[in-house]
Amino acid sequence: MLSHAVVKIEDQVNSILEKVTNLTLGLDRWMNPSDLSIIKHMAQNLASEIKDILQKIGPDKFAAIVTDNAANCALARSIISEKYPFIVNIHCIAHCVNLITKDVFGKFLLIFLNYFINLLNILVINN
Repeated sequence: MLSHAVVKIEDQVNSILEKVTNLTLGLDRWMNPSDLSIIKHMAQNLASEIKDILQKIGPDKFAAIVTDNAANCALARSIISEKYPFIVNIHCIAHCVNLITKDVFGKFLLIFLNYFINLLNILVINN
């Protein structure tokens, strides 16, 4: 019964994919639910997975690929660009904002904690 439902959903998805254009492929975390790596994060492996998806659906249906800014993803995007120059490669702005936020607030938190510890030391010494 479940396999019948899966086949039905796959057919519906494939029917939709036949009609659409200008798809964007977004990639993030190549991990399984147990937080274990599904494949090695090497650029060649990522590019191979991307190529498989493009070939399965049809590369002409894709307008862009979005990944984070890690070196392996950048290299994978460059490998894909060589074969499919018409697919735009985009750095994920949400990932950039996340990294900037962590950096800014991480430094702010360290400064605050350092100030707080120094203040506690002064209070302890004076009492």
